[in-house]
Amino acid sequence: MRNKTVLLSTLVLIILSVVKPHDGMAQPVYARAFTDTTAIQIGGEFNLHLELTAPPEYSIRFPIFGDTLNSFEITGKGKIDTVDNQNNTVTYKQKIQLTRFDSGFYVIPPITYYFKGPDFDSVQTEALLLTVNTVPVDTTKAIRDIKPVIDLPLTFREILPYLLGFLGLAALGYGIYRYLKSRKQAPVVVVPKAPVIPPYVTALESLKQLAEEKLWQQGLTKQYHTRVTDIVRIYIENSFGILAMEQTSEEIMQSLQHRAIREEARNKLGPLLRLADLVKFAKVQPLGSENEASLTDARDFVMLTKPVTEKDLKEKEVTA
Repeated sequence: MRNKTVLLSTLVLIILSVVKPHDGMAQPVYARAFTDTTAIQIGGEFNLHLELTAPPEYSIRFPIFGDTLNSFEITGKGKIDTVDNQNNTVTYKQKIQLTRFDSGFYVIPPITYYFKGPDFDSVQTEALLLTVNTVPVDTTKAIRDIKPVIDLPLTFREILPYLLGFLGLAALGYGIYRYLKSRKQAPVVVVPKAPVIPPYVTALESLKQLAEEKLWQQGLTKQYHTRVTDIVRIYIENSFGILAMEQTSEEIMQSLQHRAIREEARNKLGPLLRLADLVKFAKVQPLGSENEASLTDARDFVMLTKPVTEKDLKEKEVTA
């Protein structure tokens, strides 16, 4: 009886905490997530419903989903629908279809929405718990064949095709052997492999080219910051094996926490990603010095995280 009471109380708390308002806003922003079931059989599908309510004048950045969401596989994505509410707000709704092929208890992580109202901010849904059950098996019954195995003797007619095939392959092999032996062997030409360009070299060259194009000086600020962050994201993917092109700025910083890089490098990366988000999604117009600082921080991040070469060691010995 006590366990049932504790379970009921826990479910009530989860239901009451599904809707999460964003505190401190003049007009509230709500993010809500719920599923149409709390338990599925292994391999079964279910729907994750996402809702965001905000004033209509707010600029919303919706999350981008790949093929998976945490430990769940995404099998379908619905379009984003909008509903106008009576309290002068708009509710955005989206349905994601998920499945899982391992049994157990799994957490659907919080979904983050970024928005621009009076300030650039974000709001998250609550995490959800889902149970994946195995297919019940009747262990009281023994495993047996549908029908018993019957041994039948081989006949010459059954063996003849394999015998003829073997003789044909033997004759073909002998003919190829005689042909190769009779002709002069051509000299083997060794084609040298093209040298592999390290990711940091490609990144530094791309940043140098970007600086020469002078995009932000021509008023193309958004294109400039998009190029800076794309170059850094591609470098992170090739150097650390992180799918940075598919992640948000916050997810990239969290992924790099598990990599052995210096804190100075993280301090260079964070500001340039945040400024790029403000430019791209909040239409912020940075100062010229801030534009230059983003390019400088990108170069410094690459230099602080690139592999140490023999040339670097020799230069360090000379300066020492």
